[in-house]
Amino acid sequence: MTEAELYKELGALTKEKDRWKESSPYVSSLLTHDSVKIQAKALWLLGEMGNIYPQSVQDAVPAIAAFLDSPEPLLRERAVNAIGRIGRGDYSIIEPYWAGMFRFASDEEPRVRLAFIWASENIATNTSDPARFR
Repeated sequence: MTEAELYKELGALTKEKDRWKESSPYVSSLLTHDSVKIQAKALWLLGEMGNIYPQSVQDAVPAIAAFLDSPEPLLRERAVNAIGRIGRGDYSIIEPYWAGMFRFASDEEPRVRLAFIWASENIATNTSDPARFR
């Protein structure tokens, strides 16, 4: 399958929320794809899946978190965003990574800093303990 076909397939899956729960292993497998574009789309989609079905993406969280150290700003941005969305669904799944994410408040890339703000907002939506944000 070409990159364009795969990207289109992921776009279609984005709209098929009823398939998300069982599709998360497949989407997770795309984190190792050679294309940054495909990796970024997979990160984004896993975040969306994790917001609704956090347990279905739980096993992928370490792989998602590995992208936090990517030299590619788009992948850092998408990883921060995905962790925020998953954390909105179930904070306990991303808790081990939360304290380390505060470094993105001063990331060199504005999009990554903005993703951190959005991730914080997502997590705070369903996490009532303000001590987690210190």
